[in-house]
This record gives sequence, C-alpha cells and structure tokens, in this order.
Amino acid sequence: SMTLDLSTVDNDGDHFLIGNPYMAYLKMDGDDGFLAANASVLAKKYWTVDGKNGIIVGTPDVVWPKDSELTSGYIAPMQAFFVESKDYNPGSGTTKADGEVTEAKKVTFNASMTVAAATAKGQETKSFSAVNPVLTLTATSKQGQSRAAVVQKSDASNQYEADKDAVALLDSEIDAPMAYTVAGSYAAAVNAIHDYKNVPLGVYAKDGEEVELTIEGASQLVSPLYLYDAVTRSTTPIDGDSF
Repeated sequence: SMTLDLSTVDNDGDHFLIGNPYMAYLKMDGDDGFLAANASVLAKKYWTVDGKNGIIVGTPDVVWPKDSELTSGYIAPMQAFFVESKDYNPGSGTTKADGEVTEAKKVTFNASMTVAAATAKGQETKSFSAVNPVLTLTATSKQGQSRAAVVQKSDASNQYEADKDAVALLDSEIDAPMAYTVAGSYAAAVNAIHDYKNVPLGVYAKDGEEVELTIEGASQLVSPLYLYDAVTRSTTPIDGDSF
C-alpha cells in the first residue's frame, strides 16, 4: 500500500487532483474501493476529464444514459482524477486560499483496490444503478463536452447537500463547456432534488462559443417537464427521452 499527502498535490483547499498510481484499474466504488477506504478524508464522489467525453462526475448512485462504462466506478491506469474533501461545505461562508490544507490529510492506495479490467458495460453491480429518475444534461461544442445529472430522491432537498450533490468544476482552464444545474445557490454537476419544481440550469462556456444542450431521461418522469428560457421568457415542453 501507499499513502499520498494531499498538501503536496494541486488543489484549491477542498478539491484535489490526484492519479491512479497502478498499472491496473483502480476501483472507486463498493466496500473494497478507493472511496470507502478513504471515507474519513474524502467525499464519495470524483471527477474525470478526457478529450472525447469531457468532464464526468462519478457517484455511486448515478449511471449516465450514454457511455455508462465511464462511470462504472473505475479509473484507468495512470489516469488523473479530482476528489473532494469530506469537510467541504460551500454553504459555510468560508473560503480557503489556493493550495491551503488546514490539517494533515492523507489518502491511501492499496493493491486490493485494483482489478485487471473494468467491469463490462451492462454488468455493473446494483450499487452503480440509479434507483430514482435521472435527467441528464449534455453540453457539447467543438471544444468538447460535459454532463450534469439531476436525480430525484424522496429524501433529498432542492438545496445543496454535501452527501448527495456534486459541484460543477467551473474552471476557465478547461475548454469544454460546462453543463450544470443549481443546488441551492451552487452550480452542481450532480444534483439530487426532492422535486422538479423550478430547477435552474445553465451552461458555462467561452464568450461567443456555440453550444448544443441535450436533455435526456424526461420519459422516466411521471409529470410533464418544461424548459423555461429566462432570456426569451418562453416555455417549451420536453417530450420524449431526448430533447
């Protein structure tokens, strides 16, 4: 096994860029995975970035409608990924200077977290399957793409909750447009909500960049869904499974 001191890696005090040090796949989810082993330090969520599929957030209960193998809970050999401090609370009103880690935090890697190959698409265990309706937003441009998910859960609120939501990494250094919804007053890439009443959404992109926004999963919902454009003040019904 090996440990990594988070104060030595690129970070903003709450989010850290680290990498899979093994020449094997790193299992993220499950009782024997990386996130469970580091639950005292890290939240159960992570972010990956690649040129083809853009920015993806991995959480144990969300599988994206497309390319679900990307969030099946595995990090490729030598692949970098972002993690979040368990203590992160954007609603606390406090901020930290870039790179500041207020206390010693170390994450652990061990060989028992690794597998020779990721689980095949369609063979994920139950823990990887969303048990509630998921609405997926995909923002695509010539620069790349990103995805955001809205998950309806009976025990969730429409405010930001650290154990259910994942913030969107709105970084100007990332060329791809960022799709997001709003959890409370924070941009979220995974947003667990109680109901679909007035859930703001948006796209963070470079000025003048043409972006296509796709919404998928509306057919899972019992009640009709409408998209309200705040600029034109027009409402459009979202019909079918892709809009």
